[in-house]
Amino acid sequence: MKQTLFILFSLVLFYSCKKDNTVGLQTKITGSWEYITYSGYPFTFTPLPPGNGRTIVFGNDGLSFERRNHDTVIFKGNYRLEERKDCYGDEKYIFFSTNDPSFVNNAIINVHGDSLFISTPNCLADGGTSIYRKL
Repeated sequence: MKQTLFILFSLVLFYSCKKDNTVGLQTKITGSWEYITYSGYPFTFTPLPPGNGRTIVFGNDGLSFERRNHDTVIFKGNYRLEERKDCYGDEKYIFFSTNDPSFVNNAIINVHGDSLFISTPNCLADGGTSIYRKL
């Protein structure tokens, strides 16, 4: 009986800890982000100036996603975060997906300071990273 309780408790603890990474990132990405640049193969673009109006918005509810051009909503839908391994190695990353068909999906998402990075997974040889600034 003690072994069964220990195994059950361990599983609950494992799954609850696993979700903390995505919830923590969900909190960090909430709000508006303005596009800066794309860096990767075959091009690296010149950074756009502040106030360029190309923004994405992650809602406070942890589900809603918007893509805007200045005050015009281009797309309104949902997003999802999932922690999993990339194609190579054992390290886990948080992957971002949205129901926006014209936005990058199944990409690695990360925040460093006031910058948001959305990168293609290691499976793609010709990948790159889109960089956003916090508004």
